[in-house]
Amino acid sequence: MWCYTLFPIILNMSLTAGIVIVLVLLARLPLKKAPRVFSYALWAVVLFRLLCPISFSTDFSLLGIFHSPAVTNGSITYIPTDIVHTVNPQVDLPLPGISQVINETLPQGDEQTVADPLEAPMAMATFLWLFGIAAMLIYSIASVLILKNRLKSARNVEQNIYEADNLKTPFVLGIFKPRIFIPAGLTTEEKSYIIRHEQTHIRRFDHIIKPFAFMVLSLHWFNPLVWIAFVLMGADMELSCDEKVIKEMGGEIKKPYAASLLSLATGKRILNGSPLAFGEGNVKGRIKNVLKYRKPRFWMMAVAVVAVIAVGVGLLVNPVDDEPDLSFLNPANLIALISEIKQIEVTSAEYGATYVSGSELAKWLDNAENDWSKKLITPSEEPETTIAVFIPDAIDHNICFFASDPSLALVVYGDEKRYYNIPEEDYEGMEEVTLLGSRHIQNIVLTDYQDRKATASVTVTDLEAIQRMSVMVLNGDQEKSSVTVDDIPPVADYIRIDCKHFEDSQTITYYVYSQAEKNYIEKPYSRINKINSATMQAITAILSGQDKGTQPGLTFTSTETDLIRLGTIAFDADMATLTSDNLPVSDRIAAYQLNHISVLAGNINEFCVSLNYDFTTDNESYVNPSRGAKGKGIWTDNSLEIQVRHIEENKFEIISIGTGGGGQGLTPYAPQQTSLEPLAVKWSPEQSIDPIGMAELDYASDDMLIFHGYFGLFIYDLNSFQIIRSLDLKPLNCTAIQGDDYCNVTVSTDGNTVQLHRMSSNNMYVYTVSDNTL
Repeated sequence: MWCYTLFPIILNMSLTAGIVIVLVLLARLPLKKAPRVFSYALWAVVLFRLLCPISFSTDFSLLGIFHSPAVTNGSITYIPTDIVHTVNPQVDLPLPGISQVINETLPQGDEQTVADPLEAPMAMATFLWLFGIAAMLIYSIASVLILKNRLKSARNVEQNIYEADNLKTPFVLGIFKPRIFIPAGLTTEEKSYIIRHEQTHIRRFDHIIKPFAFMVLSLHWFNPLVWIAFVLMGADMELSCDEKVIKEMGGEIKKPYAASLLSLATGKRILNGSPLAFGEGNVKGRIKNVLKYRKPRFWMMAVAVVAVIAVGVGLLVNPVDDEPDLSFLNPANLIALISEIKQIEVTSAEYGATYVSGSELAKWLDNAENDWSKKLITPSEEPETTIAVFIPDAIDHNICFFASDPSLALVVYGDEKRYYNIPEEDYEGMEEVTLLGSRHIQNIVLTDYQDRKATASVTVTDLEAIQRMSVMVLNGDQEKSSVTVDDIPPVADYIRIDCKHFEDSQTITYYVYSQAEKNYIEKPYSRINKINSATMQAITAILSGQDKGTQPGLTFTSTETDLIRLGTIAFDADMATLTSDNLPVSDRIAAYQLNHISVLAGNINEFCVSLNYDFTTDNESYVNPSRGAKGKGIWTDNSLEIQVRHIEENKFEIISIGTGGGGQGLTPYAPQQTSLEPLAVKWSPEQSIDPIGMAELDYASDDMLIFHGYFGLFIYDLNSFQIIRSLDLKPLNCTAIQGDDYCNVTVSTDGNTVQLHRMSSNNMYVYTVSDNTL
């Protein structure tokens, strides 16, 4: 809501501008002997800082002299815009000591999120600020209207110059059509340089700048430094205008000009922005400046120009991050790094080391870190780490969590550390992660319930799938505070997830279900999280057997058509990933031996094989709970099911690896198979023409044509002018139309039977057109 976020933006601009004002005041000291136009020019930077919350960052910024928080999206944020609804609100002011005092009084954690105690004070401060703006603008407008009423009797003497009997000092009034008003009775000499003074204001647009500056002052009326800046900007404006007149009219007018200043002095400052009065402000200082004025030398002008440009740019830009090499202390960058790592090690004081999916942990952290905030007060003593997430890097890089302070997290990068305030439920989530990782979970059973009755079930033992599920069950935002009764969800259709723990055989249960077009994952008697559709689809994919956590892109090539041989090749491809030097020694096997393999179901297009094998480990740190294997040894009689899909000519993909249910949904396997499922040709806009050969005409009659190419076999009906049948030849490895291993195609005299034979194959494929059988 705007009344909670608008005022913090104004405060941040005002704090930044306050620092700039202090530095401009210091810069004016060495510029005293230079023409005052240079001091006047510096106030433009203050005006920019009071109006614009963002700027770009460079190494040349002078704002680094003071303590400055990290620049976020171009803005220096001393006070978070969402401080009212931040779990652990903190400020980071230019004076750290004040920040610490304020932060110790701000509500934290549940005290802050449950009651929102900062809402009322922030709303009151916002409306008080708006009231102050209104009061100043009303005062300014009223003053100008009263003055205009007094000037009704003024006489126009020439162009935009008016003379009035009831004026004490000359001034300029008006923005779009500025008019010069002078008192009656001035001598001709006085009129000459007084009018020149006011015309100089108009030429420099001072009559617009000063009212505009007053409006900016109205926005920051609560900041005393802005009042000082407004007064001194007005003084520099008048002094520089005095100097301009003397430079143009000659030094001989200095004494009469000073005398006029004294006689026409208002005796007060005009703080409402208008009009621009000749005798306004510090008249004594202006008289001294006029009498001391000397035409500046060239070298002084050159030095002043360089100095003003350097100081102006230095105050205009933001300081760069003083920790450029510590970007991985930032949770957002850390999450990006974790997402690229296949498995992440997580250790806890209670359960030891485990591994989880890097991509899934990154998704969870990406959602969780939205409520993380940098802790400005570093603990005097570092708490004892109870949970640590280790990121593989050239130097020590991890995230630490603490049971003694669950609202605290520590990011370590080498010797550098940064603390963050976190919601306590994030610590509880990390506790679950350490319990559910691949070293502690023997298997995960997903059961589909329809009308509260189990209809299908799948057991997952694949390490990668377990590593993904161990984080996936934490996804979503906690939405409901209620808990279930009798350990079942409030709907009839749901998925039950049982994670069987390896150490003590306990089972940790979760439920996934949809209700009122929303998806939820529930831990009974603990929490209910709302999850997105992507998480829901990932879980149902595992249940349906479409995703069992197999490494994406695990493919192999072969010209074999025998399913047993293809299954053996797939097994070797999978084992190659487990013997790879890229794996940690705690997950790597030394050797393996295949004992038996059989086909469970399917055909050359997609099939599933069942295998029995032994494997050997040579490292004491090896742990595989799903196989009951720890340390060195030979582990025998292991079962495995691998499902393989034919994706293109001579290329296959392993689509799932598990210990059960792999053949579900596939056609029954026949060792002496004589029939196959004919697949229609699939076309796409990217379809290309064979650059070597053309399509071959195999048969022609008055009713139909049969032709084939590398892209398939086609039957074209001459009566309907349509292709009535097509057969994909890629699964048959019968696509070549020339060469030594071409596909020979013959057609019966009636055009109903097509024989296809690859020259190097022992198989003959017979396709019947009328009933579409192969």
